[in-house]
Amino acid sequence: MYSKECLPEGGCWKSYIKVVPTKMIRIDGPFEVMTREGKISCEDGYLAVDSGGYPYPIDIDEHERIYRPVEEKPA
Repeated sequence: MYSKECLPEGGCWKSYIKVVPTKMIRIDGPFEVMTREGKISCEDGYLAVDSGGYPYPIDIDEHERIYRPVEEKPA
């Protein structure tokens, strides 16, 4: 099993950027989400929906480090 402390060394790790916008909403305080992998708790963060329509939580610190808002174009 892989964990933060036990990842494969060497090899050909490649960098990827998500290419589709991610829908999400800010949830203040603790919440739980039933994901495709089971129930996941989040102390404070965002509720997001993946490309398959499944919800997942994103911790506030993770969100701030990774995501930027999409500039909305005027209609």
